[in-house]
Amino acid sequence: MTKKNIRKGIIFFLSFILLFSIIPVINAVGENAEMIIQPSKSEVGFGEEFTVDVVINAENVLIAQCSVIFDPTLLEAVNVSNGNMFETFFIDLVKIDNINGTIYNITGFTLPPGVSGGVFATITFKAKNAVGSAFINFLPEVETSAGPDKLCYVLVKDIGNVSLAFTNATVEVKNPPVEISIEPTYEITKDFATLNIYFDPNGNEVSVVGFELHFNPEYFNVTSVEDGGLFNTFTAPIDNENGTVGIFAMQIPFPPGVTTPGLLASVEFEAKATGVSDIIFRNVSIAPTLYFITQNATLEADVTPPETTLTIGTPYYYDGTNHWISSSTQITLNANDIGSGVKATYYKIDDGDWIEYTAPFTISEEGEHTIYYYSIDNLGNEEETKSITVKVDNNPPTTTLIIGTPYYYDGTYHWISSSTQITLNANDIGSGVNIPYYKIDDGDWIEYTAPFTISGEGTHIIYYYSVDNLGNIETAKSMIVNVDNTPPVTTPSLSGSVGDAGWYKSNVIVNLTSSDTGSRVNKIYYKIGAGNWSEYTEPFTVSSEGQTTIYYYSVDNLGNVEANKSVTIKIDKTAPTASHSLAGTLVEGKYTTDVTISFTASDAISGVKEIRYKVDGTSYVISGSPGSHTVSSEGSHTVEYYAVDNAGNACSTTTFSFTIQKNKPPVANFTYSPLQPYDTDTITFADRSTDEDGSIVNWTWDFGDGNFSYAQNPTHKYEDNGTYVVKLTVKDNLGANASTSQIIEVRNKPPTALITYSPDKPKPKEDINFTSLSTDEDGSIVNYTWQFGDGNISYEQNPKHAYEKEGTYNVTLIVKDNDGATAEKVIQIEIKAEKVNIWLYLIIIAILIIIAIAVFAIWRRRSKGEEKKTEEKKEEKKPKK
Repeated sequence: MTKKNIRKGIIFFLSFILLFSIIPVINAVGENAEMIIQPSKSEVGFGEEFTVDVVINAENVLIAQCSVIFDPTLLEAVNVSNGNMFETFFIDLVKIDNINGTIYNITGFTLPPGVSGGVFATITFKAKNAVGSAFINFLPEVETSAGPDKLCYVLVKDIGNVSLAFTNATVEVKNPPVEISIEPTYEITKDFATLNIYFDPNGNEVSVVGFELHFNPEYFNVTSVEDGGLFNTFTAPIDNENGTVGIFAMQIPFPPGVTTPGLLASVEFEAKATGVSDIIFRNVSIAPTLYFITQNATLEADVTPPETTLTIGTPYYYDGTNHWISSSTQITLNANDIGSGVKATYYKIDDGDWIEYTAPFTISEEGEHTIYYYSIDNLGNEEETKSITVKVDNNPPTTTLIIGTPYYYDGTYHWISSSTQITLNANDIGSGVNIPYYKIDDGDWIEYTAPFTISGEGTHIIYYYSVDNLGNIETAKSMIVNVDNTPPVTTPSLSGSVGDAGWYKSNVIVNLTSSDTGSRVNKIYYKIGAGNWSEYTEPFTVSSEGQTTIYYYSVDNLGNVEANKSVTIKIDKTAPTASHSLAGTLVEGKYTTDVTISFTASDAISGVKEIRYKVDGTSYVISGSPGSHTVSSEGSHTVEYYAVDNAGNACSTTTFSFTIQKNKPPVANFTYSPLQPYDTDTITFADRSTDEDGSIVNWTWDFGDGNFSYAQNPTHKYEDNGTYVVKLTVKDNLGANASTSQIIEVRNKPPTALITYSPDKPKPKEDINFTSLSTDEDGSIVNYTWQFGDGNISYEQNPKHAYEKEGTYNVTLIVKDNDGATAEKVIQIEIKAEKVNIWLYLIIIAILIIIAIAVFAIWRRRSKGEEKKTEEKKEEKKPKK
């Protein structure tokens, strides 16, 4: 029996056994399973064996079968073994075909409930001596004459045949790699360096090797390439511009090729500039085609000496020219080398010996010193010597306190005011003053930046010191000062004969005294009125009448100046004068009206305090001057009066008498016409005043427009309309007056609107010239409004307008005068197109035709008559037979 028949029998047997476990869902494919090929290695060498696991991811698997295809040019299948997933593995069914690269019928079985995933089978392969990527894939089915024959399937309990997902794999078959390396892998140089290139076939037989060696031409040149003698043919062109060396070696004849390792080439590099260059293999080619590995190298050029930096510690100060330090200032040297590294740093002070630098150092001796220093790197690159000049200063500054003005020293105390500026002058012959400090009494120390003052009065101690730019501190000093901001106080005293209201009625003696509790009074000054200031030394006398102001002040020894004070001395030694006048209508020695008595008093010095008087024995007082008193009762009256000034001086009493016999005043009245006048009318005013006990002798008309008249019945014409108040004042023969006023409304006369236009028979779209003939009798027209009746408006005085179509239009002109009165004029204008009288033309044409016919007929008749006469003449001339 063949294996194929055995396979079919076993499968039939297994199917029968499992029939009852899967019959409910034999055709269900609702679940998925996965078959995976998992190689033990992804890369293998020639002749190397490795395994491949066939893995199933599924639950309750009863039966599984698969077939595999592989690359027979690279791999050889050695055997297939049970992966221990199933109880039964049918090894006899497995068919390996290394010629075509197939493995058929890998089958496993277990009884229900089945197994849950795992390694189904393990295949052992052996790599052949050929390079490439070998595939190992599942073969799900093959085509037969009966249709597709499924070669891979999984039967699951209660489900049956499930859908499968396949994961295939590849394995790289490689030779033992050819190795190309550079030794040393790192080198640093300041001039030349040689790198050796080694070649190891690693058991392979190599006939040709070629590659490019790349380097950075910014930092290196290649000076030479020497053949290592491993191959019998060798070339190595150098391209320093692009940084490449092309190395090509070949063994002729081939075979045999090179199989032993050795030196392929030696490359000498020359350093150009400091920097790091990678030495890299590129575009490597080997014949026959083999796997290879390369090992690159790094080459560093160090042609730059170290860089040494000198750092000055504290205290330190640079003034823009000099470097100042103290004996405690540490000098630090920091050297840096970007290549081989710093080997040593050296320094010396002035002309001293060179010292290898190991730690920061100081300079103890004051004065100017030069520090020289340099470094050398591990390749021997030596830095040029640098230097710096420093000045050592260990002495503090000296500070002087200067008191400004005002200042007074009384032999014991230093007196100042709050405006006195205290100046600190600090001097340092070394690094220079940095900051002066001061404090007042127990206050905080303050940095001195400008002169300062002390505001509080009293005794104060100023402490002060300075620090130079290196921090050298001066021992604090102090000074006691007394602040006096209070000026002296000056007091005047006056003596003389005292009058009323602060007035003196005699000469006054002035005495000035001053006191000061601080720096004491220096001088007292005074002046009289607007005079010059004088130093006060003794009392003085003021004798001038009137008010005299004495100004005075004192100054202490600090110059504290008392604010100007003054005392006003009022002296009046002269009595006032008084007079009177009577106001009323005096007729024949008697007054016909009330009499007003006007009292006037004068006093050129202290002024009039009051006027005291009696009228018919009754006493009255008028404060100040002038004053008046009106007497209304008729009869004889007696008046006495005198004046008193503000200093209490009184003049002598004056007495006078007068008689009152009163007059009745007139009654003012008038009329005017016309009653509603225009500003073009002349108004006639008629006096209607009366006087009961006399006659009117004077008329005064005020027309309210700035014009006046003194006629009894005047006329007047107003220049403009408006409202005017006319006042008439009349006086009778005894001097009595009366007035009356009336309001007159003077009206504006409105303008007159008139229109003319041309042409008189306008046509559509023809310009019409409109002219305003409007007038204003009492003014001028200031506005014209034309409404043409077709929606158009003009504000010109004499506009032009053209109508678009025929029709009758109302043209309205509204004019306004300068007083706002308006007038309106409306005219009708007819716009007609010019029409042709067709009948007239037809009649004319008919007449012309008739005339033409008549002319033609006459002409025709005449022509025929002429012909007949001619014929008759011809007949007459013929001979008779």
